[in-house]
Amino acid sequence: MERLSARDFRLVGDFIADVYRLDDVDAFRRHSAAALTKLIPSDMTSYNEMNPRLGVSVNWLDPPEIDTPVRAQVWQDHMHEHPILRHYLQTKTGHACRISDFISQRQFRESTLYNELYRGFDVRYQLATHLPTLPPLVIALALHRGRHDFSERERLILNVLRPHLERAYHNAQTVNQIRRDVRSLTEALEESKWGVVTLTERGRIRLVTPQAGRWLKEYFGWQAQRRELPLDLQRWATAQNSKMDRRCDLTRRPAPLVVPREGRELRVRLLANAGRCTLLFEERYGARSPEAFCRPAGPRSQCSRNRCPRLGD
Repeated sequence: MERLSARDFRLVGDFIADVYRLDDVDAFRRHSAAALTKLIPSDMTSYNEMNPRLGVSVNWLDPPEIDTPVRAQVWQDHMHEHPILRHYLQTKTGHACRISDFISQRQFRESTLYNELYRGFDVRYQLATHLPTLPPLVIALALHRGRHDFSERERLILNVLRPHLERAYHNAQTVNQIRRDVRSLTEALEESKWGVVTLTERGRIRLVTPQAGRWLKEYFGWQAQRRELPLDLQRWATAQNSKMDRRCDLTRRPAPLVVPREGRELRVRLLANAGRCTLLFEERYGARSPEAFCRPAGPRSQCSRNRCPRLGD
């Protein structure tokens, strides 16, 4: 039974650590194709996202200069002939396979796939694995050589990496989706009357929408490069959090912070959940007097010891 050496485990561990750091699908595609050759020497490595039903494939090759539109089209026209891909579509088993597991060298060299595509790359041997995905998408990572076949040790390395490649891909895909959702939410908020700031558990700024950033600068003199709230706003948020923690006067809604300025006013509300805070900003016209700054909008709270501090306190 084939076993990996201590050196193999070190290299595999380094690869896994690097691939889990990738938080973008495009970076995952490029990195996985290039980094595999450090573990398993090859003349060419490819990452392929395919839809065999439609005969469509998008490919990332290393080295990238060998990828041309003509070769990409030839691959799309003949990928259904590939013995490893056919095996995967029949069995849905993504374990690492070699072309030589299914056909001989003579049969491969006589195939249209070889003569139309792989002959131009001088590729005679291939080792490939597939990552589990929802159909009809098929993701394959393949290593190619021209002089000698891949060993059982190299197959084992690829099989060890496969579950980590799968998880790293889905992690990067999830982060991409979160980023798209945040962009959509930010754009929607920009179209609305609200600005939003989310805070870490330590009170530092995690996310600030463009509108909230403009109001922070206008009303508080905040500088965009800072990841902390303006001191006065920070004090108010701390006081509001303290009131919520002590459950002071639960019959009343938390009062907003009101900052007047030249016929306008900025209202800030704090939402807290499990130690995480979000600030909602809304600008209104027809400001109250400066004396009303930071005073609850409704009836005065009965809990005087927890009243909201004024600026300058």
